[in-house]
This record gives sequence, structure tokens and C-alpha cells, in this order.
Amino acid sequence: MINFKHPNTLDGVLSKTFQLLANGVTDSKSLFHTPAVSLIEQDTIKNRTMVLREFSPNERMLRFHTDYRSSKINQINVNANTSVHIYDPSEKTQIKLEGTAKLHYQDTVTQKAWKNSKEMSKACYSVPLPPGTEVDDPTLCDIEPKGLVLKDGYQNFAVLIFTFQHLEYLYLQASGHRRAKFIWQDGDLASSWLAP
Repeated sequence: MINFKHPNTLDGVLSKTFQLLANGVTDSKSLFHTPAVSLIEQDTIKNRTMVLREFSPNERMLRFHTDYRSSKINQINVNANTSVHIYDPSEKTQIKLEGTAKLHYQDTVTQKAWKNSKEMSKACYSVPLPPGTEVDDPTLCDIEPKGLVLKDGYQNFAVLIFTFQHLEYLYLQASGHRRAKFIWQDGDLASSWLAP
């Protein structure tokens, strides 16, 4: 795990945050690897944990993979507003991101992501039942890669691209917390410290 000291400049905070996100892509032990993603369904907020597959600081983009049969698809199609929340107690750091999600399905984005996915990940999309289906026997959902045709899973595979316009950072320490916000609008960045 990368250990950071708290930066005392807004540029330093943003750099630290981006490093934590980048580390979350490759370090499966980092809590930044599995952020909570929140979507809206009618008047309800729906949360789930997703695996962070890619982070682009220049585009402020996070990439996640999902099953095209899941409830997330309709939620995003109706309302693309999305938030991402991550807290890692070992880093004493909380990150909140707000932005919009865009789905990719059977296009060049999903083709590339599918090609670069591990076999076990592909198996998850090859199971016959859609996520959230009620079942009498939970063993019906066991993944047996030997019995699955992995290439068939591509028809259920989708990519969620999340782009954030708001970032809020909170660092907790006994001697005094640090909190900052960053907002991108029309190509410009506005940043400021906040009272914790």
C-alpha cells in the first residue's frame, strides 16, 4: 500500500487523489479498487460496489464493467447522474465524485475491454441468469468455467464510463482534518479548501 503524507496545497491534494485512483486500478488490495457507485432509480438511490478497471486523469474518467442484463442499465438510461464514493481507513482518505455515466454495449469500447478481460471475469457474464433473478437454489448461480462458453458472455457484457465534474476530498487526522473540493466547468477548474 502506498503511504502518503497529507499535501498542503490544492494541487498536491488533486495529485494525491489521482494517484490513489490510479493505484486502485492495479492494486486489488486497495479499497480504491472497489468503490461504491450510486445511481438513481425513480426516487431511490441504488448503491453497489464495482471494480475499478481504468482511470484517466486527463479525461476524469473511471471505467467499470457490468452485465447488460442488470438493473444498472435502465437506471443509467433514465438518469445518467452518478456518484462514486471511496473511503480507505489505511489512507485516512475519503473521495466523493459526482458526474455522469455512459454505457457502451457491443462497440469498440466493449470489444477492447472484453479482449483484455481475464477468463474468470468473462465467465461471470456467461452465466444464463441475469443478475438479481430470484432463484430457489443458489447453486444454480455457481460459476463453472468448464461448462461455459466464454465467448457467449460478450452478449451480456457492457462497459460503464463515469466522467466526474465534482471531486471532494477529505483527509482525517487527529491534529486536524483537511477537506477540499474541485469543480470542472467549461474546461476550467475551480478549487477551494472546505471546513471539515
